[in-house]
Amino acid sequence: MRSTEGPPDAREVDPPQHVWVDLPRLFPMARTHLYRHTPVGLDTRYEVAGLLIGWVRAEDGAWLGLVRYQLLTADRQWQTTVTHYVPEHLFRLRARRRGMR
Repeated sequence: MRSTEGPPDAREVDPPQHVWVDLPRLFPMARTHLYRHTPVGLDTRYEVAGLLIGWVRAEDGAWLGLVRYQLLTADRQWQTTVTHYVPEHLFRLRARRRGMR
């Protein structure tokens, strides 16, 4: 990556790698709060498929992956693609062969 695309030690992943993003851990719900189902709200209850497109180090030395994935509403009527840095422990490589996770 060029320095205009991130910190000096940012690394591009080429080709991008397929990953699973752990949305429940990325967007945790407070256990003390009572929630009610909202069909038009973003659904963050599941792991979703994504693409790892880069790496950068956090200030504490941990790795953050630049990941692109889709968020859908609970009723599946609206979606958006987001790209942001995700801590390495909140995503994992996705097998590309059938029958593997």
